[in-house]
Amino acid sequence: MAKTIEAVIRRRWLSPENAVGEVVRFERRFGEKNLNLACHCGLLLILTPELVNLIRINFLDEENIDWIAESNFLLSSLCRPLQEGVYEVEPCVREVLLVELEKKFGWQRPFELAEFLWFYLEKKPDKKLSGELRKVQRWIAQAYLDPDSTIRKMGRLLSDSLPEDNPVLGLAGQEKIPYLVEILAQPLEQTNLWKEYQSLVLNSHILAKLLADEKEGLIEEIEELKEELGFVLIHPVLKKFLAEFPSEYENNFVTIDILIIAALKDELDALKNCDNQFGNTWQELKDSSGYPYYQTTLKHKNGTQLNIVAARPVEMGEINTCILATRLISELNPRCLAMTGVCSGNKRNVFLGDVIVANRVFKFDHDKFVAYDELIDNQQIRTEEIFHNIRTYNLKLQWEFAIQEFPQDWLNTIQTPRPKSYYHQERWLLHKLYNYQEQPDKYVSPEKNPERQTECPDWREVIQRLRKKELLKIDFLELTEKAVKEVQNERLEYLEDQRYKDPSNSQIHVGAIATTTKVKKDPQFFQGMEKLPRKILGVEMEGAVIGAVAEIQEIPMIIVKGVQDYSDNDKNDQFREYAAEVSARFLFAFFSTITLIEDKIINSTEARIFSILRQSDITELELILNKLFQVFDSISGRRVFLQSVGIDDYFINSLDFNLPLQQFITILIGKLKDYPVSRQNPYYHPLLLIIHYITNQPREKFYYLEDRDIEFLEVLQKMGNLPIKRFLQHQSPETIKSNNQRLDNYLNKIEKNLKNQGALDIQNNVQSKDGMFEFELVAKITNFELPFALLPMNMRGDAFFIIDYFSSINIHSLRKYSTQCLEYGKDKTTTSVGSQIQNFRIPSNICFSVAVVDNLDQENKRKIRQESPFAHNVDLLWYEVPVVYCLSDEQLYFYEKPSSFFEQFQGEGAWKNLRKVIEATLIA
Repeated sequence: MAKTIEAVIRRRWLSPENAVGEVVRFERRFGEKNLNLACHCGLLLILTPELVNLIRINFLDEENIDWIAESNFLLSSLCRPLQEGVYEVEPCVREVLLVELEKKFGWQRPFELAEFLWFYLEKKPDKKLSGELRKVQRWIAQAYLDPDSTIRKMGRLLSDSLPEDNPVLGLAGQEKIPYLVEILAQPLEQTNLWKEYQSLVLNSHILAKLLADEKEGLIEEIEELKEELGFVLIHPVLKKFLAEFPSEYENNFVTIDILIIAALKDELDALKNCDNQFGNTWQELKDSSGYPYYQTTLKHKNGTQLNIVAARPVEMGEINTCILATRLISELNPRCLAMTGVCSGNKRNVFLGDVIVANRVFKFDHDKFVAYDELIDNQQIRTEEIFHNIRTYNLKLQWEFAIQEFPQDWLNTIQTPRPKSYYHQERWLLHKLYNYQEQPDKYVSPEKNPERQTECPDWREVIQRLRKKELLKIDFLELTEKAVKEVQNERLEYLEDQRYKDPSNSQIHVGAIATTTKVKKDPQFFQGMEKLPRKILGVEMEGAVIGAVAEIQEIPMIIVKGVQDYSDNDKNDQFREYAAEVSARFLFAFFSTITLIEDKIINSTEARIFSILRQSDITELELILNKLFQVFDSISGRRVFLQSVGIDDYFINSLDFNLPLQQFITILIGKLKDYPVSRQNPYYHPLLLIIHYITNQPREKFYYLEDRDIEFLEVLQKMGNLPIKRFLQHQSPETIKSNNQRLDNYLNKIEKNLKNQGALDIQNNVQSKDGMFEFELVAKITNFELPFALLPMNMRGDAFFIIDYFSSINIHSLRKYSTQCLEYGKDKTTTSVGSQIQNFRIPSNICFSVAVVDNLDQENKRKIRQESPFAHNVDLLWYEVPVVYCLSDEQLYFYEKPSSFFEQFQGEGAWKNLRKVIEATLIA
């Protein structure tokens, strides 16, 4: 007997109209407070008495709701028992309760409940809930906290329940998919993946109809939906059960994660040959125009699979590439766009076989020609210049972060032997021949040298090249006079192992790539581009159009090119095969070690602040930032404001402050959305820093912002903390240990040092006064004594050593951090000022604010050494001592020395003794 569609889609027992009536009657009988509890419990769907009790205590404790309200709800007509001690909220009633919840408690309350539910399931699983019921609750929590990821997982669940090799209805797991889609509808509607969500809803509806044997009218429904949406994506197994299914719906339901475009056949072949290391055999398919593309799966390091499609245009060039990429994006809806292949490199910055990842790509030939006459040395000289209109398409900021720290093990996957460059071979031959000509009794001739096969494999070609350069005589294997001078000069200038050695491995470079209509043999090409406002690492012919298409389609892109030549007179294809492969290998390695989340590729040890914010919230934030930066509407004003907030220089330098205000705000919002959050310093995020700065300043400072703007920012800050907390809660111990090994080693050593110094009060994971920092370690030494140096008296008081980790730091964020450390110390100090004066000691407390970072650039090292902590230390009873410890070079960085007698009189006479304390205590 076929099931009814209602039974398949949802296990309901009330109609929507009756559900409203039941909720109204419940409020009349038990009162508003009881209804508030019901609204909170409704989100969880599946309930136990323990869960209801925890919700009342954690969310409604201030309302003084009597405990009997828990029983009133569970035993009412709004719920029904599923098994002993387990209840289900009626689905239609749940919808009514969720509407009331948001109306009464604001849009953020469902997210807080979802976070609570997730934490509860992770930390305190209820034994009364079966595995299936816990899975339903987990789906509910995840749908609110990460709707995009939930939709993707639901899509995979649907595909897994409909195996193409066994297309049967009624298999285990099929019935629950329409049910889940229905109960998760409200949070999933907030997704950014609108097309995927609509496809999921349609396919689950078709599945429900088929399971209920209700095919009638289904085709008409699909037709109407296609007219409304403009597309339909149907799972291939579902099509098989509809004999009359229209042929125009023959769309591929498989979600494509990455679309890779190669310009030429050999570049595409290099990409396809990579599956012997990473994925499965490529399958040839056809697009709507009948042109082939190739699909495979890439194995991710976490065990999951990424679906990849690769294609090339019929002919190289921007127009054909644009048409191909646009058509495939329209048909396949990939989550990101990539390009691989070869390019010409800038000889000053890269080597043959290196890989360039474009952080900016732009069209170099969009220009205008300008000619003018100049009077030079009393002669009229005509000068012609080309002024270039440059619009860049940029790599996502977090991708750039990931690539800069990318491990080198991907080099082991390269199959093509690395060629010896012609330059290497030529210099080897010249130097070996010079040795032989100078000392024939000591050295063998180059052709008999045992290294010849490896160091000069292209023997004949190299000889011909040297003769053309007039470095070898025509009829004999003998150096010309010109060659002898070159070799002698090289031996004066370079050591032996530096004269002609090729690099042993390819290097990864992140920089700008220019796109031109034609790459020529031109030794002056890169020199001619030095007038541009950015250093150009490579040049090719299609990259800019990939960037433009990705921007139009609103998907991220990455362009990876291997350097095959220098675009000079020596341009050749010697490195082409190798360069094509290394670019493909690196791209696959990159994708195989990152996670595809929210249409953005991020490192698997990162979270996103914006992951649970709706588009309306982001729009509201954009309006507030517009008001803010209208006041700071100048290049210097914008920069100074962001620096004063404490945002790191790397983020600030990634912004173009010359843009018009609206464009600047749009790009700023984009970079804030993309900014990764690390576990090590999770609350260091530019958006949270901006919000914290605004909400903690006197209200009159930001008088142009309305009260509702400030309230919105305060709520946004709380919402921004949700993904951070969730992220921290759900990392495995192994991941945490891996991320913190060097930090833990440092902290352990410092803790031993502090105990040796007399610290008895040592704590871990201590919250700062403003809540912006969670200190890794706090140690207090009471009655800490320090010679003053200029007076025959000692200073005595409490010394605090406060240590925290930062993903990056600059002088502004260090000062902000040090201030919060000082505020913490002031709250915790116990030493009596009066007793110190009576004992002829200067009462003074010291706060050592230690920031630990993985790496520190030279500019910030210099600034930290020059930044006097006494310049802004206004409390006479405190020394504020900021210190940075760099894990990579195992060095401390702090203010080096007093710069004047006046500063010494202020207190820097004790600096030498403070320095001894720092070096004795804080060096591991």
